[in-house]
Amino acid sequence: AAVVIPNGIDTKRIERIPASPRKSDVVFVGRLVEHKNVNLLIEAIDICKKSIPDINAVIIGDGPEAARQKQICRQLELEKNIEFCGFVEDYDDALALMKSSRVFASPSIREGFGMAALEANACGLPVVTVDHRMNAVSDLVTKETGAVCALSSEALAKAIMETLERSDGMRKSCRILAARYDWEKICDQAERAYRSG
Repeated sequence: AAVVIPNGIDTKRIERIPASPRKSDVVFVGRLVEHKNVNLLIEAIDICKKSIPDINAVIIGDGPEAARQKQICRQLELEKNIEFCGFVEDYDDALALMKSSRVFASPSIREGFGMAALEANACGLPVVTVDHRMNAVSDLVTKETGAVCALSSEALAKAIMETLERSDGMRKSCRILAARYDWEKICDQAERAYRSG
């Protein structure tokens, strides 16, 4: 039988990175391309703002959709609530920003293996993602480590608000889940699989 060996993350390295002084409620990391659905996240933040006026999101990454997304933020008057950090040269800086946030949002409908989502878990962040057959992130999320919601700004807003309320209590479960994907553990699994093969 074929053994599928998942990608790994380096949890020890992530643990060593200090949290950024720049705190946020919600963080997104990824290319600003259409299938990542950042527009949906922006609309969701607009809905959350009605209940949490000072909600604060950080968007890390760049891409062809950036200008349009910034324009949507201006139209919805969300400049105080959403900050575009652009492409972060040193990925440790992205991890530091994740560590000082509370919820990792992944509204993408097309994701292979959710590497960034697992890294967010390793930072102690629950992941909110959308239910879509081409989104592998939704297979990684459990009730203890985040939420999987329908593909709409309303559903995403509701999931973000519910997860923000539970965020602190979910940190430990998130780290435990991420530890299962630590590359050292995965190398051990691979070795066993090859030996028994």
